Amino acid sequence: MGGKIKEKNPIEYINELNEDEREELELLIDNALDQCFFCLYGLNIRSDSSYDDDLATHKNTSRGDYQSKEQCADVFQYILPCARASSKTGLIKLRRVFRAIRKHFPQPPEEVLAGNAIDKFLDDPELCEDKLSDKAGSEGYLETITKVIFPDSGSVKQHRALMVRSSEPYFEVYCNLYYFLALSEEMSATDKWPGFVLTKEGEEFVQQNANLFKYDLLYNPLRFESWQRLGNTYDEEVDLLLNDGSKHINVAGWRKNVTLPQRVDTSRRRSRRCLLMSLALAKTPAQQCEIHELLALVCYDSLQNVVPFYDQRSAVPSKDAVWMAFCENSLRHFKKAFTQKQDWSHAFYMGKLCEKLGYSYETSLSYYSVAITLNSSAVDPVYRMHASRLKLLCKSGRLNLEVLKVLAEYSFGESTKDAVMNILSTLAPEVSHSEDNIEDRSTREIFERKHEESVQLEEVWQILYNDCISALEVCVEGDLKHFHKARYMLAQGLYKRGLIGDLERAKDELSFCFKSSRSSFTINMWEIDGMVKKGRRKTPGFSGNKKALEVNLPESSRKFITCIRKYLLFYLKLLEETGDICTLDRAFISLRADKRILYQ
Repeated sequence: MGGKIKEKNPIEYINELNEDEREELELLIDNALDQCFFCLYGLNIRSDSSYDDDLATHKNTSRGDYQSKEQCADVFQYILPCARASSKTGLIKLRRVFRAIRKHFPQPPEEVLAGNAIDKFLDDPELCEDKLSDKAGSEGYLETITKVIFPDSGSVKQHRALMVRSSEPYFEVYCNLYYFLALSEEMSATDKWPGFVLTKEGEEFVQQNANLFKYDLLYNPLRFESWQRLGNTYDEEVDLLLNDGSKHINVAGWRKNVTLPQRVDTSRRRSRRCLLMSLALAKTPAQQCEIHELLALVCYDSLQNVVPFYDQRSAVPSKDAVWMAFCENSLRHFKKAFTQKQDWSHAFYMGKLCEKLGYSYETSLSYYSVAITLNSSAVDPVYRMHASRLKLLCKSGRLNLEVLKVLAEYSFGESTKDAVMNILSTLAPEVSHSEDNIEDRSTREIFERKHEESVQLEEVWQILYNDCISALEVCVEGDLKHFHKARYMLAQGLYKRGLIGDLERAKDELSFCFKSSRSSFTINMWEIDGMVKKGRRKTPGFSGNKKALEVNLPESSRKFITCIRKYLLFYLKLLEETGDICTLDRAFISLRADKRILYQ
């Protein structure tokens, strides 16, 4: 024959289908598979009934039965290959089968649970996380951490052999049931009603979900997905506890409550340790980068001066050795994530952590500059860069030449740096000259020279301060008007500058957050959501190009509520100092009626 028609394999054929054709084919396969299960094993997994009892009765001769462990094990061996090949949708269809089987296998045998290595690893007070964090991602790290988890078993292989002996003849069920049941369940506490996780019912819900993954890890300690999902379960619990707690419980009430703060600390620890093990099992650079980032964020979250733990007045974080360790670990993991993927947010957080750790101001500003370069449209690093410059100007005084030079390097306006450097270039040699010849000059000449120097440095300080104000103004213009962080910092900057009209301007800027067209006092602030790209304000970049600024990083509810309280205290102060008694009265009436906002 002149030529053969080459047959396509099934994968090539499927890849060439359009979306509608692919969905139709998947539906046909799905229906055929359901029919096979029903005819061969009596598993009516397409039943619309939501009751598990519906699974136990089938008319055909090979019906699936769920009356004993033996019968459940038989059914499970039929569906296990399907479960392994199923998507999330396919697993949901098998959920009722998994639930029915679990009635006979509620948890692993007592012999397995007696020496629960997973629980011990998650809660061991003697475990040094800092050492694991330092070695995380290095060669031999997996062996190191598995020895920590299984010090008695000797190795994962020996541990698994012990699990087999303790779980026969149903090892295959124990080894797989909990994982696939966990994947098939609708497990997120986020979908429950507000405040649910604060209740005993919510605590038990999280515990039940976590137990499925912990049971699976007893049999499959090297399953990356279970460690990752278990860590996410605990991290979600912390997020909900703090966000819902900030809305429903004041700081004093939170501190009196023994259970809730303890749950936060426990779940944070468990989340970190799950992620440390996930990192050891991550196989791709993308996975490793993601886990490093998550570890960094979990550590960073422990540093936050936010409600319901802190009220920013009497109750503030203690910057002790534990606090410093979280800072250093967070910075370490962000650096490791950044080496694998140069993400602007990594540089952004590294800058913030360098500030917290007291590193040189040039170090933190350089990280913000990198973040801006990597994402020129993000308003977050632009705001943070110039808010930090403003704080440094206020903190370091007006005559610190070295600080002024560094801050000039990161000017917002294109002409600012040149103007400052021109002044400093004429100043520096003269300063040097006056010091070299100080013995040959009269006291009056020295005084006049120092006065002239201070005037020039004051001019530089004012230029840089105004540059910061200009940058912050851009961060709240147009569609960025609800970027409240920059608005608060702008009001602070105007207030501290203290020029004629600045006090009134500061009040006007911040009043945007506390008034509306219908009321002289109301909370007019919106939680910053990074999923919605808010604001597209065109501003000149450092190189003169145009860039469109937009919000990229979301804020948590607890951070948002903390901001409301912090801004409110400052706004009331501005109202008092400007003599705006009418608005103060209105604020008093409004706040007395809405105690959620008050410090109690």
